[in-house]
Amino acid sequence: MSALGKVVRAGVGRRRVQAAVIALSLLMAVTAALVAGTMLAVSAGPFDWAFARQHGAQLTAEFDESKVTGAQLAASAQASGAGVTATAGPFQEATITPPGPPGLPGMPLTVVGRASASGPVDRVDLLWGHWPTRADEIVLAQDQIGSLYSHETDLPIATSSIGGSAKSIGVAAGSMRLRVVGVASSVSLTAGGWVLPEEIAALRAVDPTRSPATSQMLYRFQRADSSAELSHDQVAVAASVPRDALVGSRSWLDTKLDADQNAAVVVPIIGAFGVLGLAMSVVIVAAVVSGAVGTSTRRIGVLKSLGFSPEQVVRAYVTQALVPAAVGAGLGLVLGNIAVQPLLGEAQQGLQVGALTVPWWLDAVVPGAALGVVVLAALVPALRAGRLSTVAALAVGRGGAGAVSGGAGPGAGSGGHARRRRQAQEAVGRLPLPRPVSLGVASALAHPVRAAGMLTAVLLGTVTATFALGLTSSAGVIGHDRHPESRAAVTVEAAVQGASGIGALGATGSGQGAGQGSGGPGGGGPVSGAPGSGGPLVSGPLKGEAGRSAVQIVRTATGTGSWYAVTAASVAVEGKSGAVGVNLFQGDSRKAAYDIISGRWFTAPGEVVAPSRFLASTGTRVGDSIVLVDQGERVRVRIVGEDFDPTGSGMQLAADVRTIPRELASGTVEFVHADPRVGVTVDAYLKQLNGSLQQIGAGAAVNSAGPGGSMVVVIEAMSLLLTLMLLATAGLGILNSVVLDTRERVRDLGICRALGMTPGQTTAQVLVTVAGLGLAGGLAGAPLGVALHHAVMPMVLHAVGSNTPGRVQNVFGGVEVVGLVVGGSLLAMASGMLPASWAARARTAVILRTE
Repeated sequence: MSALGKVVRAGVGRRRVQAAVIALSLLMAVTAALVAGTMLAVSAGPFDWAFARQHGAQLTAEFDESKVTGAQLAASAQASGAGVTATAGPFQEATITPPGPPGLPGMPLTVVGRASASGPVDRVDLLWGHWPTRADEIVLAQDQIGSLYSHETDLPIATSSIGGSAKSIGVAAGSMRLRVVGVASSVSLTAGGWVLPEEIAALRAVDPTRSPATSQMLYRFQRADSSAELSHDQVAVAASVPRDALVGSRSWLDTKLDADQNAAVVVPIIGAFGVLGLAMSVVIVAAVVSGAVGTSTRRIGVLKSLGFSPEQVVRAYVTQALVPAAVGAGLGLVLGNIAVQPLLGEAQQGLQVGALTVPWWLDAVVPGAALGVVVLAALVPALRAGRLSTVAALAVGRGGAGAVSGGAGPGAGSGGHARRRRQAQEAVGRLPLPRPVSLGVASALAHPVRAAGMLTAVLLGTVTATFALGLTSSAGVIGHDRHPESRAAVTVEAAVQGASGIGALGATGSGQGAGQGSGGPGGGGPVSGAPGSGGPLVSGPLKGEAGRSAVQIVRTATGTGSWYAVTAASVAVEGKSGAVGVNLFQGDSRKAAYDIISGRWFTAPGEVVAPSRFLASTGTRVGDSIVLVDQGERVRVRIVGEDFDPTGSGMQLAADVRTIPRELASGTVEFVHADPRVGVTVDAYLKQLNGSLQQIGAGAAVNSAGPGGSMVVVIEAMSLLLTLMLLATAGLGILNSVVLDTRERVRDLGICRALGMTPGQTTAQVLVTVAGLGLAGGLAGAPLGVALHHAVMPMVLHAVGSNTPGRVQNVFGGVEVVGLVVGGSLLAMASGMLPASWAARARTAVILRTE
C-alpha cells in the first residue's frame, strides 16, 4: 500500500464517528433525493408516457351485437374520413356482479374477452400473475383490487398474494366462479377484467336478462388531439356501421385529463420537498465533510513536515471523506429504490397508469451529485490547509480547527479562535447565568460558522416538519371532503339493474349522471373513475316509487335523528354547451355540504351552490343568476355559494330538490343517508329500517365511505417518509457539530471536571450549546414552514381547478406552532445527547489524557 493509501486508511479508521456521520448523512440524503426525484419524474406527464408505451386507445367504442356483425366492426377500420391508423377488436363484453359488502348488493363489472395482453392498440401491462389460460380464470384491472375485495374474507387486498385455488370471485350469487390469476393495467381504462374470448358466452348465460350484448372496438386516429377532432372521427366511425349500432364511447382526452390532474396535484408538493431536501443535503454534507477535514489541520502539518506535497495532502483528505461517503451513497441508492416502491404502487393506482419504475438516470445522477457535493465540501478546507506552511498548519491545528473551518482564514493561527472564545466568555460571563450555561453559550458564540450550520439544519428541519404536518392535515381535510356522506352513520340503497360499462354516445364525462362516479354527496358507495372504465358504478339507486318510499320510511322512522336524500340529475346551462350534473337534496342537506369558499350553502328552492371550476368555465360568480334547462323546462336559479368539490369534474351543482320539480316527482334517489336519534344505537336503528326497507327491495347498512383515494395516501406516505429522512439528516449534522465542538473543548471540560463540575452540569454545558440554536431555528423555521404550506396548497388545488377553502388552508393552531418551535430545540438537544453523555460519563483523567 502506498503512503497516501496508508494515510487515507488511518484517517478513516481513526475518525470512526465522523466517518459514520458522513456515511449516514449521504445515505439519508441520497435516499430522500431518490424518493423525491422518482415521484417528481413519474408525476411529470405519466399518462402521456404510459399511453405512448401501451399504444393506448384514443376512442373506446361499444357496439350492439344485434345490430352489427364482427366483419362490419373490423371494416370500420377503413371508415371514410376517420383517419384510422390502428384498431383492436372486436372484443366481446359481459357484465358480471361479484359479491358486495355484507348486506349490500354487488357492483357490476365489465369483463372483456381477449386472447392476450398485447395487440396493435391498448397493450395491457400485466403487473402480476399471468394472462388467462383456462376458461375459469380472470385477470383484474389494478383499480378493482381494493374496491371489489376490501370486504371479502377470502380475498386479500394485496395483489402479490392473489392467486391459488382458494382465491376466486363469485359471479351472479355464486352460480359461477372465476379464479384471479393476474392483475393488469390499461391506461385506456378499457375493462374491469379480462377473460378468454370463449368464456364470454358462459358469463352472459349467467344473467341472460342483461341486454344488449355488446362488443368493444379500440381505435387510434391520425388526428385526435382535441375534442373536435375526436368527435369528427367518432361520427365517421358511427357512419361506417349500421344505424344505432354504436351505443357507447369513451374519449382518451377524458382519461388524460383525470390522470394529469392527479399528477399535477403531486408536482408542487414534491417540488417543495425536493428544494428542502437539496438545501438540507448541501448544508449538512458540506458542514460534516468540511468539519472532518478542517479539524485535521494539525495532522496535515505533520504530513507536510514528513515530505507530503500540498497536492498529496489534499488528495488524501478528500479521499478520506469520499470513502465513507461512497459507502453511504451506495446504501442510499439501494434503500431509496426499496423505499419508493410502495409509493410507486400507490401512484399507479392514483394516476391510473401502467407499471411505474425508478428512472435509470436518477440512479446515476443522484449518487453522483451527492459525491460531487462531498468532493467540493472537502476540497475547500483541504486546499486552504494545504496552502498553509508546515509551521502555520501545526500552529493552527494545535490551537483548534476554527481558523480553517470556522472562518478565521489562513494565517490567523490559533489566536483567532482563542480570542473569539475569550471574548465570548467575558461577554456571557457578565450575565446572571449558571456557570455551565454561560460556558455553553460562549462556546456557541466562539464558532459562528459552525453555529450557523447547526442553526440552518434546525431551521430546515423545522420547515420540513411544519410543511409536512400542514400538508398531512390538509390532505386529511380533502379526503374527508371527498366523502361528505361519511358524516352520516347509515346509508340506504338498492341494487343496480343492468348497468352498462360505457357511457352514452358522444358523452365526454361532464354529461354523465351526477351521481355516477362523482363520489360526492350523492355517492355513498364505491365509484368508478369515469364511465367506460369498466370499474364499479355507484351501486344502489332507488328508482321511482322505491326511492320515494325509502325517503318516507327513513323520514318517519321513530329512530331517525337526521336524514337527507340525494337525487342526481343531468341538465344543460343556457349559453353553455354540454351537460352539467346537479345533486338535488331533500332533508338536512347541510350534513352533506362541501366546504364553502365564498358565499353560503343553499337554504331555499331556486338557489344553487357551484364549485370553482364551474364558475370559471361559465364566467359567473357568486350572486349571478343562470338558467338550467331540464328536458326543455327552463329554471332560473341564483348562485349563492362557491363550494370546494375535490371530486368528479368540478362541474357539479348542488340545490334543493324542489328547484327542479320534475326530478322530485320522477327522479331516481341515489342514496338516503341518516343518523339515529340520541339514545338509539346504530344496530337497533338498522334493524328497524331494514324491517321496512326489505319490502321495497332496499336495505340499510353502516356507512363505509373511503378515506379519500389513492393520491391522498400517496401524499401522506410520501410526506412522512421524506420528513423522517430529512429530520434524520438534520440530526446527523447537529450530532457531527457537537462531536467536533466537544473534542475541541475536551481540555476545558477536563479542567471543569477537575474543579468540581458534576456530570449533570457537564451535560448541561454541552447541551446548552445547541439548545439555544435549536430554539432560534424553531422560531424561524415554524413560520417559514407555515408560509410554505400556504404557498403550496393553492397551487395543489389550482391543479384540480378549485380555489382554496379556509378549512384546507388554515390547519395550524397555536398549540401546533408552539410545539414545532419547541421541537427545534428538542431536535438539537436529542442530536447532541450522545456526545454530551460521553463527556458526562468520562473520568477526568481520561478526558485530560484524550486532550
